[in-house]
Amino acid sequence: MSEFPEPHIPLLRDDDTIDLGQVGASPLLTYVKYPGIAMGDTIHLNWRGCSPAKRVVDALGLSVVVSEDGGYDETLGMRVQIPNSLLSGVDQGWAFYSYVIERGAQFEPESLRQFIQVGIRPLPRVHLPVVQLREAHGLLLNPQAMGPLGVTAVAAPYLAMQVGDRVTLHWRGYFDDELDNQHNVVKTLAAGDIGKPLQWVVPSIHVLLAEGGEAHLHYSVQYREGGQVSQSGQQVFRVARENGVLLPSLRIDGHDGGEQLDPGLFPNGLVLRIDLYPDIRVGDEILLYWLGNRESFSTVKSLRVDTSTLDSGVLLAHLEPQWLEAAQGERISLFHQFARGGAAASSLPLALQIRRPLNLLPPIVDDASAEGGNGENKGVLAAGDAVFGAQVNVPETVPIGSQDRLEVHWQGHPEGGRHIATTPISEQQNRSFFIPPSAIAANMSAGESKRFPVFYRLTPAGEAPQDSVPFNLRIAPLPSGVYPNVQCLEAQGNQSLSLRDVPVGGANLRLDGWLFIAVGQLLTLEAVGVAATGAESVVVRDAWPVSASEFAGNRVHALLPRWFLQRLLLNQQFFLKARVSFDKGESFTSFNDTAINLVA
Repeated sequence: MSEFPEPHIPLLRDDDTIDLGQVGASPLLTYVKYPGIAMGDTIHLNWRGCSPAKRVVDALGLSVVVSEDGGYDETLGMRVQIPNSLLSGVDQGWAFYSYVIERGAQFEPESLRQFIQVGIRPLPRVHLPVVQLREAHGLLLNPQAMGPLGVTAVAAPYLAMQVGDRVTLHWRGYFDDELDNQHNVVKTLAAGDIGKPLQWVVPSIHVLLAEGGEAHLHYSVQYREGGQVSQSGQQVFRVARENGVLLPSLRIDGHDGGEQLDPGLFPNGLVLRIDLYPDIRVGDEILLYWLGNRESFSTVKSLRVDTSTLDSGVLLAHLEPQWLEAAQGERISLFHQFARGGAAASSLPLALQIRRPLNLLPPIVDDASAEGGNGENKGVLAAGDAVFGAQVNVPETVPIGSQDRLEVHWQGHPEGGRHIATTPISEQQNRSFFIPPSAIAANMSAGESKRFPVFYRLTPAGEAPQDSVPFNLRIAPLPSGVYPNVQCLEAQGNQSLSLRDVPVGGANLRLDGWLFIAVGQLLTLEAVGVAATGAESVVVRDAWPVSASEFAGNRVHALLPRWFLQRLLLNQQFFLKARVSFDKGESFTSFNDTAINLVA
């Protein structure tokens, strides 16, 4: 790499563009600065330009001598003016700009080159989204895949849609590169079309006529209120009795991927997760198909890839709950397509049976007390009654066959409050499941914020799993008095501490293990007192996870710095505080403070 940097151009924009409007009729001001620049050096300029018509506009014979009179600046370097004619001659074109240094009779290596886009580029005209064919695999249309009426062409909605707009699909069939058949389908938009993907049906005869050739599709929009007619980009499909490669099927958040889908588990609709496909780009149009055998419970949705999709690696869509309700008892094919000009792909379909489950009544949580009214299925369990775990029972009214599979979901806080019990307590108690104490504490809350569902999942032999009605449980927290408080080993009776007894390294603090202690829980220890300047505090353990050794020893140690105690007023109390998070820092439970009198 050259040791001589590229020239500096003050007017050069971040995208390497020079706005000729800023330059005007003047020369282009540039500067050259390099290591060891010295008066008397000769700078030979190397300007290589190319116009949009590919005409060469080069300047290789220009040079300047480094001098203060010539415009040398200690910060910017030597001033170099590029003649305006070199710029105007390549407007909308490109240039490379570099230099060579001559010292005496010796020439140094050429500098790095600065690439320049000369002139501001006009924004390109963007067409409406291209057409997609629902039955196509990417850009391949197999006539065997079409229904009795033909194929369905679909396009994402456009922003200016109004009732009365006339949207025309243009089908052009080519065979041996010659136009063989053409067909237009006109759609006049009604109120129910606004904001929804456009759809047209191309009769099957036109598909068959194009077999072995190509189909060129685009659409045009004639607006109700006039204005310029808009055109979509053209999409070309090969028509052949072949099947293309399909993208993976989409996934449904909260669904196990099976065929059976219970709409009762998705009261807010479905979150559909689409894997990012190869060569995904901003602006790609995605069509999502929810298709049954009747139009009344079928729909098509559209979304567009933007920068957030690429940055997050996540492509999500939402299907409203009314479509699940409309499809009760029906079979649904769920798939997606993407398209842009010259590229398209379709996914494998996800086959779904939309069906509500059996009447699976809520589970019964031992020692839980009912809350709310009839039918609310709410209750509260005191954490003190679950120190050694909890027991969940499936009602006797639920029929369970010998080959059926049953499991209990304790769907509490995602950080330490969830558990799936897959094995009953015993063969004799095959409807009872144990929830370990490690899944209790993260769910403790005095209010409603951590209420969570407890349900069981029944999988009849040979069928899809079905979830019960949940029991919405709240875990009442332990009373504060059951937690230990921080002890100071040098304090007399943990009530009075003499500074004379405090080691140089600090006072030794100890906190004995608490109920539900576990490795990874975040523990904070703090001391608060009064100094001459006012309140004083120090955090000696700042949300550090409980270690395996601390858990095994059921005890935590820390040091309270001597310098902190020396700042405090004598014959005044200071306080040792502890708080622990059972849910990875979302909330903290405070232990009782320890008050200690500080003396000389």
